[in-house]
Amino acid sequence: MRIKILTVISFALFNGCLTSEVAEVILSQNKTSITLENRFENPVFFILMETSFGARVNLSNPCDNFTPNLEPNGVKVIPLQEIAGYSKDAESFWFYWTDCKIAGNSETIKFIK
Repeated sequence: MRIKILTVISFALFNGCLTSEVAEVILSQNKTSITLENRFENPVFFILMETSFGARVNLSNPCDNFTPNLEPNGVKVIPLQEIAGYSKDAESFWFYWTDCKIAGNSETIKFIK
């Protein structure tokens, strides 16, 4: 399963030229891990957590003390056991990412069983 998370960032005038930029963080999964690929020029912060676990967590703003964990053009493979709140009975997880400048997105995704 492959999910593209696209965010159209902005159209801006820069030196008299109209430019656009698209932030893309690709998430793919198999039965044992999640793979994230940052195809954006900025480093991003991401978090993955099992959905019901996430409902019980009060997250602080990641931009208050921005510490990116996925570099530009970087790829990370995260074993399912490292997802906060994960258990074999989990049905879905929450995926959130931001560059704390101009882009970000979140989505709830079902685990592949």
